[in-house]
Amino acid sequence: MKRKSHSIFWLLIVIVLSAVLLSKLEDWQESRPVKPEVILNTTATIILVAYDGEAIDREEGVAMVGYENEDFAVERSEIGCGDTLIPIRIPVVSTRLKSILNALAEYESLQGLHNPVNEKGVSVKHVSGRDGEKIIVELLGKPELGGMCDAERLKSQIEETVKLYQENAQIHLNGSSEEYECMRNVFGRCTNMQ
Repeated sequence: MKRKSHSIFWLLIVIVLSAVLLSKLEDWQESRPVKPEVILNTTATIILVAYDGEAIDREEGVAMVGYENEDFAVERSEIGCGDTLIPIRIPVVSTRLKSILNALAEYESLQGLHNPVNEKGVSVKHVSGRDGEKIIVELLGKPELGGMCDAERLKSQIEETVKLYQENAQIHLNGSSEEYECMRNVFGRCTNMQ
């Protein structure tokens, strides 16, 4: 019996060390200066924005950008200011949420679509938590928003991309959930924020 418990103990040690090593390997791959499509042939779904009144075929928009609805039941949806959220697939280093959000922050959008995360200079600092638990998405940046439509586009893009992978998430900007929520201060809210 002692030998069996001793073997189980070492097996658990090997499993834990393997998990730590795999996590560190993914972090290392994400930090490499090589483009994701060179490392792996992995893709993930992100959300881009089609501005109201711009030239995009609303009926054919999804097919036009090459989105294939094989992994998610995601459909285009409208947000404030008459804009439309469009799901597309892009190359990523791994399918961890942090990697997907980093790829979103660096992605140059297709013609007719916009990537407010990239355009407004928002980056991902950290994603903490585990599957099934509430996670915290830590963003960095001082986005210069041109009005209520800009705030709605940016927040909707971030929130809907995160929801594709994690339903229970809280988003912070520069270490604060209030600063993230107060991006809408163009509406006259959050008057105590600077």
